[in-house]
Amino acid sequence: MRRERHNDEETNHDRWLISYADFITLMFAFFVVMYSISSVSEGKYRVLSDSLSKAFDNSKGIPTPVELPIEQKLPYEMVEGTVKPKNIGGDLEDKIVGHGGKSDANTGSQAEEDRVKKSLGEIADDIRYELIPFIDDDLISVNNDNNKIEVEIKSELLFVIGGARLESKAVPILSNLATIFSTFNNPIQVEGFTDDQPIKTMAFPSNWELSSARAASVVHLFMRRGIDPARMSATGYAEFRPIADNATKEGRQKNRRVIIIIPTVPDERKTL
Repeated sequence: MRRERHNDEETNHDRWLISYADFITLMFAFFVVMYSISSVSEGKYRVLSDSLSKAFDNSKGIPTPVELPIEQKLPYEMVEGTVKPKNIGGDLEDKIVGHGGKSDANTGSQAEEDRVKKSLGEIADDIRYELIPFIDDDLISVNNDNNKIEVEIKSELLFVIGGARLESKAVPILSNLATIFSTFNNPIQVEGFTDDQPIKTMAFPSNWELSSARAASVVHLFMRRGIDPARMSATGYAEFRPIADNATKEGRQKNRRVIIIIPTVPDERKTL
């Protein structure tokens, strides 16, 4: 009788599916990583970078927080490095604007001014990036020029009518701003404004107290988020600096606002 021979192992024609599935998985992971990298906020990345540098190696004199470039009239790229310029008190000082507001004969070049403007613009762009949804809804505006950055926030986003306690929805907004502000050392001026509707309560006898208290509430939150109190000031202007007609509801809403000002130098003040 003839025996039939059977294969001990059948050939598997579907083994290629395993390699294909592994390849698809790797491709998916790759694109997830690429997307996450592309969505990183520059402001938060710089803060994280500075924190890690300080934690792992503080023997090289890493400045934390870093100096705001516009205060020293330096290119922004130099400030993002880990080493502070060694000659800031010597030759480099001759190239920046002095305390009297007049610059040296060699400092008025257009290239120097362009670097300062670029630095100011980059910081303003970081702020705009964090506040895009509110800027689109016309609740926040960010402006910058040669002397300062101004972040104007409508009071309805921060407080209830007639109150000075920050609403819960305002806390993450201001916390994100504090994260960006912690990357430089320039002063932070917070100004409060109201409409012309009179107020007379136990807490706020007039709009002077209300506008000042609102500015102080913002300053207190920044302080809790690690901003040096010595850098900050809170000022109330009540209803006496309107930007719109108080005769209309829309105008009164525009006048109720808080403005955060980042000047280029410590003695810079908003002029009228």
